[in-house]
Amino acid sequence: EQLDRDLKESSAILDPKRQSKLQTQLISHVFTTYFRVLKRFSTSSALPTVLKGIAKFSNLINIELVLDLLQCLKQLIKAS
Repeated sequence: EQLDRDLKESSAILDPKRQSKLQTQLISHVFTTYFRVLKRFSTSSALPTVLKGIAKFSNLINIELVLDLLQCLKQLIKAS
């Protein structure tokens, strides 16, 4: 009986509003991590991966984050 419930839960389709909210939260957490690497660990070996991720997913963030991102990138360029 528990197995049946678990199978039903795992195969359930998320309601679109909930799915959108979860995706927004995920993108927010990912970009928070990207910003931390850019601001604090700009010499990290993770920087190329972060820059690739930013290039791939930047179209999913709002304009305020894009402006903050551009500011971080400008500072990174000046520092190097």
